[in-house]
Amino acid sequence: FILPGVPQLFEALLTGLVETHLYERIQLGNTFIRYYVTTSLSESEIAPHLTQLQNKASDDGFKDIKIGSYPHMGLDLNTISILGRYKDKEYIRGIVDYSVKNLKGTEIDAKQEEEYSANLDKIK
Repeated sequence: FILPGVPQLFEALLTGLVETHLYERIQLGNTFIRYYVTTSLSESEIAPHLTQLQNKASDDGFKDIKIGSYPHMGLDLNTISILGRYKDKEYIRGIVDYSVKNLKGTEIDAKQEEEYSANLDKIK
């Protein structure tokens, strides 16, 4: 290939393009993100919803999305974990919003989930 112009300028342009426009698509698109929603509903109450959401995600072509629930028995709440790729963030946000709205949920961050898990040790 023959490219016109000063090579150093082309290299700077290409580096800037990669850093500003392509990095998010290439690097972040394949990284995983996780959201957490807590609810006071029991696992038996939320299980049908989570199964439906998981099946819908798979049917819609989002096979990397994984939905699970984790009980915090001593705290009388369950955490719903929604894991997927960054590139599917919009779809995952829909699952989070559904869980908050329909499962009496509250979105929390990873630090809060760690605190809930740490409290289980104290409750035993």
